[in-house]
Amino acid sequence: MSEDSSRLLACEVPGPLGDMVRALPLVQETQHHRVIHSRVLVVDAVDGTQMVVACLRPPTDLPALHEQTRDAIESALLAERCAPIDSSEALPPDYRLLRFASYIDVPGMERALRAFGLKEVRKTGGGWPKAEAHLRGEWQSLGLELPDVPRSRWEAEFTSVSPALRETLSQARKAGRWSGAPWGSRPGELWKRISSVLGLPQRRPSLDVLREFEQEYISTTSGKIRSLPAELFQASCDLVGLITELQFNRRTCWAEAAEMDNGLNPPPHLQIERGSAKMELPIGLVVLRWWIMPLAAGEKPACLAEWLEETLKSL
Repeated sequence: MSEDSSRLLACEVPGPLGDMVRALPLVQETQHHRVIHSRVLVVDAVDGTQMVVACLRPPTDLPALHEQTRDAIESALLAERCAPIDSSEALPPDYRLLRFASYIDVPGMERALRAFGLKEVRKTGGGWPKAEAHLRGEWQSLGLELPDVPRSRWEAEFTSVSPALRETLSQARKAGRWSGAPWGSRPGELWKRISSVLGLPQRRPSLDVLREFEQEYISTTSGKIRSLPAELFQASCDLVGLITELQFNRRTCWAEAAEMDNGLNPPPHLQIERGSAKMELPIGLVVLRWWIMPLAAGEKPACLAEWLEETLKSL
């Protein structure tokens, strides 16, 4: 398996992440006890860069399948967006597809996977041969056997980042606009930098600023995973911290997302205080689920600014 053509992303993303903490014991289990393979493959194929997830064992039930699939996909999406933004590195390519290969038959699988935009496909060409070859190689490296072909194949599309935005972000990297510091080490800096890069008005951070940012840069397309570059993802999490501190006068601590022993950076996290009351806000996971994970057909996008206002007023 070539390191250039396939990067292995461990599903483990430690930190105070609420629901995601449940994923940590799964990562420690042996392959024989897992339903979803513990690594998500990223493979460059003829039809674009793809994220590949595999179902290897019969689940106890559909909720268990849904939960393990969710943890794998969310952890991989977070890992891609939480590394420090380094101007010495080129802007990574957009993902084109999420591919899900099931090597077992699971009645009602569609119900467990629909929340991720996954739909069953009958095609076997395109990037599927390369994805399946990488899965076999990964599995064989563990001394285990994998069937030659999956019992079912599923795909979900990613929305595309506009060429204009990609060019702007690419030029900002070439111009050395990013320091490479981990999220949370310099509160407010990431929002200041992205505001400058995007040419946003210099305004005091507020719910209105967050609302306008959401309207301008967050896709409302349903049925697809919504692409959000790391620069915008990290800066928006930084903005939420500034809003809690400056507009709502809550004492706010940014958890520095320094690289861990496994080479990953934990997602953005805030601790918010008001008097003796404290709130742990896994803002990286919140933004991921609010702005990146797919909307259902006909679903009206909820406003993150409104949720944040209600949440902070309750503290």
